Amino acid sequence: MTFSEIVDLINQTTGRQVQLKLVSPEEFVRAKAGDEGGRPERFFRGLVSWYEGISKGETSTIDPLMADLLGRDPISPREAIRGFLTGNRDYEWHQKIYESGLVVREE
Repeated sequence: MTFSEIVDLINQTTGRQVQLKLVSPEEFVRAKAGDEGGRPERFFRGLVSWYEGISKGETSTIDPLMADLLGRDPISPREAIRGFLTGNRDYEWHQKIYESGLVVREE
């Protein structure tokens, strides 16, 4: 899914009017570093790398092993996003990752 498709799905599912603003990787890191729950710049550089991989199609293949690992068939990104937002219209993912205890800050 493209970011544009994700935004369209969010708006369709929730009735919200979320807008997408595409910026350069450098602008993204500069805007987010230090402003998102105290995450370091390297966190956002990692996200840029992840986003670039997705845009190249690196996540477009689902290995049959995934069903074995999950014990069920994997669901599509559309189904997952729709499920998150149907259960909680204001669902936010990864914004509070440091506060959740899932990531340990390096001092």
